[in-house]
Amino acid sequence: LDYLRSPQKFTHILVLDADAALVHETHDTLRQIAADLEAAGKDLFVTNEDWIGDVSSKTRINGGFLFAKNTAFTRSFFEDLLDAHWYGPRNRQKPRIGGDVMLGCSSNEQLCISSIQRRPEFASRIIMQSGKIYNCGTNGITMNQLIHSDPKLEVMHFMGGA
Repeated sequence: LDYLRSPQKFTHILVLDADAALVHETHDTLRQIAADLEAAGKDLFVTNEDWIGDVSSKTRINGGFLFAKNTAFTRSFFEDLLDAHWYGPRNRQKPRIGGDVMLGCSSNEQLCISSIQRRPEFASRIIMQSGKIYNCGTNGITMNQLIHSDPKLEVMHFMGGA
């Protein structure tokens, strides 16, 4: 949130888990995502967990990679996210982005985002793309893609027991 409010006027921010990495040194992944946000008129880029392979993973947002354009919406969203964590299950704060109270936020941002992802005031502002490309968890298949420099793989996320 500090970067979004900074007098340096950052245009975008990246929230990236410490166990994730951009894996193509020749691709300007973040500039491309910024261009995609601009072209779509959206504020927040998120990824699903489709690399898992089950049906629900295609619609589940993974909180380990969030790329945000610096807008009033994203500043409000991150402030709402912080409030929801601060107050936890006791949260009664009316979200700045609109809608009802953000619940389900006592342990991590993924649960918090999941609790609002179908709300029109949130869903209308995001792009959700494939985790197979932009936030890929590790398993035998995906590690093989990394080792062989798959040109489609942009971000590897070494979560869990990887």
